[in-house]
Amino acid sequence: MKDWFKGTRIVAHLGWVKDTEHSWVSGEVLVLGNGVILDRIGRDTWSGGRTTWQFSTWSEAGRMTGEVTPETAVAAMRRHGYRDLYLPSPVSPYETTAGPFKDEPGESGNAVPFTSVDQLPNYDDLRPSAEKAPFFSLARWRSRRG
Repeated sequence: MKDWFKGTRIVAHLGWVKDTEHSWVSGEVLVLGNGVILDRIGRDTWSGGRTTWQFSTWSEAGRMTGEVTPETAVAAMRRHGYRDLYLPSPVSPYETTAGPFKDEPGESGNAVPFTSVDQLPNYDDLRPSAEKAPFFSLARWRSRRG
């Protein structure tokens, strides 16, 4: 498996949802400091009050040129067709699964829409965890149920 993260940094990481003819598909998109845009397909599953997230491995979806900042990364995501953006799942970019996690009472059942680069963390402070702890606080992601 290719080590996409070697020698570069994460600039932006978001979730996405796209409609298809018969259903919808979801995943995550990631932009690295070297301009590589990565994509992975995935979803969450809910059972017995617990949510687990599972994703494929990353694959290259494109490249961007010029200065790579959170703002230009999000603009590149949108140019590459990622229009319905959400905060990412609790799965670390370095992992493919997270959970199961107990759902909290009163969750609304929807992903949190992405509205501003101010919602993105400082990726330089985030490192892979040997304990596979959630990459993001579960409070920032509400599982889809319906």
